[in-house]
Amino acid sequence: MVSNIKSIIAFCIIMHLSLQLFCQGNLQFNRVVQESFSMSVLASVTPQTITTFTVPSGKVWKIESGSVVGGLSGGSLNGFIYSPGPSTSLLINNHCIYKSTALIGSSTVSESIFQIDHLWLNEGSYTLYCQHAGGSIGISPVSTNLRIGYSGIEFNIIP
Repeated sequence: MVSNIKSIIAFCIIMHLSLQLFCQGNLQFNRVVQESFSMSVLASVTPQTITTFTVPSGKVWKIESGSVVGGLSGGSLNGFIYSPGPSTSLLINNHCIYKSTALIGSSTVSESIFQIDHLWLNEGSYTLYCQHAGGSIGISPVSTNLRIGYSGIEFNIIP
């Protein structure tokens, strides 16, 4: 009977230690991360670098949303409201965090927007890209003035 109790206690200790080795730690809220940039972006199918950023050591970021809004420079839409489409994507490394596709008719603009649920980023360096296909209603803009941003939550990793 004593040997069974010792075996059970030894088993519990081994299980406890093995589970501790594979735990990722607890997350503790640290701050809200919110960045935005105003810039002129050329219409291109090639993603353009907006900025690089670093998630600090001992932290993780949960990116909650991305956004791109803007209009044309060097062109006129004769009173039309212009969304950043027809196709605009915002990427962190190769992960899409925002995509807008505008269907532009003769007098209406309908827009389909895709946003991520969330994106987890470990400590390290990342690059924010914008891929903007440009607008087309019989004009070819030289550039598009966009307001680009992302927001998320920074957590401390508590061992």
